[in-house]
Amino acid sequence: MPIHYYLGFGQDHPDNFHKTLQVKLTSPHTVRATFKQFDGHRVGADFMLKCTENRCLIDDFKMIGDQTSIKTDYKLVLRKQKCE
Repeated sequence: MPIHYYLGFGQDHPDNFHKTLQVKLTSPHTVRATFKQFDGHRVGADFMLKCTENRCLIDDFKMIGDQTSIKTDYKLVLRKQKCE
């Protein structure tokens, strides 16, 4: 599952991606990034962070509105040994 597709990109990304990109902290350890698609529809993802001392790393992420995260999706693939 390509990461660019999971984040809302298809084969391409809008030319104005950088102009419409919005990034904000939604909770102490969650960052939400959104942008407008070609049709003007706003899409994006939530990034869950694990922070220790002065360093934060992305631990997981999910598309806005999805019930499961990429970590959960990949765990399911590994457990079932197939993509569904």
